[in-house]
This record gives sequence, structure tokens and C-alpha cells, in this order.
Amino acid sequence: MENEINIEAIPNAPRYIYTEEYIFPNKYQNVAAFVKRNEKANFHIQEFYEICIISRGEGHHIIESTVVKARRGDVFIVPPGNRHAIVGGNGFDVHYMHISSSFLERYLDKLKELPTFFSLFEIEPMMRLNGATYRHLHLENDVLSEITALIESLEKKWQYDPTSKLIMESYITIILSTICREYEKLQTTVGKNANIDKLFMDSISYIVENLSSKITIDSLAHKAGLSRTEYIARFRCITGKAPKQFITEKRMNVAKTLLKTTDKSVNKIAEETGFYDAAHFSKTFLSFVGVTPTDYRSKE
Repeated sequence: MENEINIEAIPNAPRYIYTEEYIFPNKYQNVAAFVKRNEKANFHIQEFYEICIISRGEGHHIIESTVVKARRGDVFIVPPGNRHAIVGGNGFDVHYMHISSSFLERYLDKLKELPTFFSLFEIEPMMRLNGATYRHLHLENDVLSEITALIESLEKKWQYDPTSKLIMESYITIILSTICREYEKLQTTVGKNANIDKLFMDSISYIVENLSSKITIDSLAHKAGLSRTEYIARFRCITGKAPKQFITEKRMNVAKTLLKTTDKSVNKIAEETGFYDAAHFSKTFLSFVGVTPTDYRSKE
């Protein structure tokens, strides 16, 4: 059971923070797929999305202080910046996918056409993080076998060249589309018990798609069909964060990617992340990241 796990006894991993530069060192690599047998992972943080698919056995998946029982077929999405661990061991196998921010930016227009993409990658992890009642994605055997076979194929065939990059991106796109399709089926079966309606989800999608624009709480509340007070309360209940905090964190994640992967000026990046004042952008970046945008760019 969940309460049998002593979180305080789980140490941090020797490499506690995994950067995109470390996992994706080559320009031809912006996704990664691999299998861990008899998996047990101590606490760590990564700068990219992680998809964790339990392929054998039973264990526990932990994000921050929330412990969830994990069994064969369960799927857990871990967004960037969340401390997490796995308690497993002998007979507990995990198929992983790591997805860089550059991949998501490249395919975002296509991915956002999937009805449950934002729900699965943004809302579900936040609900789990905050201990909210929810049903995470569980794959039946036929779908699980299909996806794990793709991951194993990717792990074996990967090479650092343009052809391999295109093949890997195509496979990952198939996997993402498949798990979103399965999550859509889950959402349909739970209906109103899912505690998230489509209008509220649309407001979350609007945030992610319009980070370069001015976003007001009033406009989000209107999209969700709620009053300002009701929207803020519901947002906090579901995500554990205020809307403004969520928006700023998303903008900072985009800014970090642009600083590392482009030669755009700080002024231009400020504009593209919704800051029309570079000084305000730099001050906010320093507050959230701990260094200035210029220092972050130059840091290896």
C-alpha cells in the first residue's frame, strides 16, 4: 500500500538533476527511449518530460510527496522540474521515454489536435502531485505490447544521424498519439467523475498555446464558464498552483529552451514569452531560475 513507503528513506540519486544537454547531447537527438529491468530509481529531477510505462511487476511511483501504487500497464507522465522516484526492484521493469522541449515545440501544433494531450501531460500530473482523486492511464495488454515493442526497437536502432532522428520522432509520435487515444477512452468512461470539464481544459490549453500573448485571469475564467473567484479556486484545487504562477512557470520553461537552443536576443525571448519589458523578464527569470538569462545561456 502507498503508506508503506517511507519517502524520507529514499536518497537522492548521485546525478540529481538531468539537463537536456546531458540527455540529448547531439543535434540529431531530441527524444530518447530505453528499458530498465528490475528498476529502482532514487529521487531526481529532469529538465524534460518523462513518460514512465510499467511493463512488468508491481512497485510504487513517487512524485514529490505523493506515492502511487504502480503495476504492469500503468503510465506516469512526469513534467520538467518535479522531484520523483521509483520503488521497485526484482521483477519490476519500466519502459521510459524522454522528450525534449525542442521536440514538443516542433510538434506542438499537431499534438494539440489530440483531444487529451494537455489533459494527460499537464493536468493529470498536477492532480497526482497534489493528491487529488483521479484515475491515471492504464494500458491493456495489447496496447502495452505494441508500445513497449516500439520503445525496444527504438533503443536498439538509435544512431546519431538525420535518418535515425526522423525515424525516432515518427515512432514517438505514434506512441504519444496512442496513449492520448487510450486516455481519451478513460476520460469518456469516467465522465463527470473526472472532475474536469472540457471548458476548464480548454482554458489550460489556451495558456500553453498563447504564452507569447497577454493572458488575463478574467479571460481564462470566461473561457471556463466560471467567475474569476470560482476559476482561481478550481485552478488551485486541481493544480495546486495559482493561475499566474502556472503561467509564469510555463513561460520560464520556454525561455530556458530558447536561451539554450537559439541565438535569439534576450529582448526577443522576452517578447516571445509574453514579457514586453526585458528588464521585467530578466528579474522574473532570476527569481524562478536563480541566475540571469545571460548567465543561464552561457552555463554549460
